[in-house]
Amino acid sequence: MTTFKLKSFAKINPLLYISEKREDGYHNLFTLYQTVSIFDEIDLTIEKGKKGIEISSNRDIPLDSSNLVYKAIELFVEEFKVEPCFFKVFIDKRIPPGGGMGGGSSNAGAVLYFLKKHFKIKANKRILDLAAKIGSDVPLFLLGGTVMGTGKGDRVTKIKDLVNTEFLAVFTGKHYPTEKMYSLFDEKCEKTDIDLIKFSEIVLNTYKKGYHSFYNDFDRLLQYYDRDLFELFAYLKSKGYKPMLSGSGSTFIIFGEDLSRAKKFLPENFKAVKLEFVSGSDYERLLFG
Repeated sequence: MTTFKLKSFAKINPLLYISEKREDGYHNLFTLYQTVSIFDEIDLTIEKGKKGIEISSNRDIPLDSSNLVYKAIELFVEEFKVEPCFFKVFIDKRIPPGGGMGGGSSNAGAVLYFLKKHFKIKANKRILDLAAKIGSDVPLFLLGGTVMGTGKGDRVTKIKDLVNTEFLAVFTGKHYPTEKMYSLFDEKCEKTDIDLIKFSEIVLNTYKKGYHSFYNDFDRLLQYYDRDLFELFAYLKSKGYKPMLSGSGSTFIIFGEDLSRAKKFLPENFKAVKLEFVSGSDYERLLFG
């Protein structure tokens, strides 16, 4: 019986464009993912000769088969016919749940990444396809660094890392249900008219202009969904900062100079943490470090 320790890094979306709704109910997306330096810690114990999966956590999260780590292990064992094992997992949650930073998806991705290495699986495409069955954000965590996503966000391509950039992640304590945000977007906003060629040009531009080119379609919803945050964003922009939602929110991020000063403009009940990008070249070393 051996216990392994993993770090499960969060993500942000420096670029997120929402296109047409698909027949399966999801939307086509054009996005850049970026892994960042806040992480959950996972203790994974593997006992050979027994079968089963046990999940526990320091937070109130699902611990049954609906947990994404549970699904990841279950699907991995089934797909690759690994020897009978009992998997015991403890998740020390530090990434705020439901904040748009991919916490649950990151947990599943980190565990899949580890299982691939541990059981010496070489089938990279099969692993990515399996990850996509768990959740649209999961495949990116098999790559790390700067990742381009299309389709539902699940078709991923590792690209050159963006220049490492410090930013503030602001945890509001609010809840923005993802399905509700997409539904409201359909009601209030026109879909972005974009294709892969145009998006690729936008991605190339971000290497030149950095965070000044970052963009999230969900920011357009704030005037309808959260007027207070909409006005706070306007104020931060007037002070020279670049605020944007992380994914569909409710966490938001702030880029700009003198981030310590930016904290002074935030409500007292908001928690702000200075973070930085995690590059693709460092991702595996830090994941198992």
